[in-house]
Amino acid sequence: MNSLKGLGLFVVLAVATYAISKLANIYEVVLGATVLFVSVSSFTLAASFRRRRRDHRIVGD
Repeated sequence: MNSLKGLGLFVVLAVATYAISKLANIYEVVLGATVLFVSVSSFTLAASFRRRRRDHRIVGD
């Protein structure tokens, strides 16, 4: 078993928490995180649609 498996996520969360605590304008950080999340989600959804269409073309549906 890898005892350090969750250490990377813990470090990322700790650094993010520290950075947020030092920032004066938290609303800009929240806005940036929201925009990033929506962008990544939209890209993933579009890639999923393209993959599904391609798979259906290959199968012959």
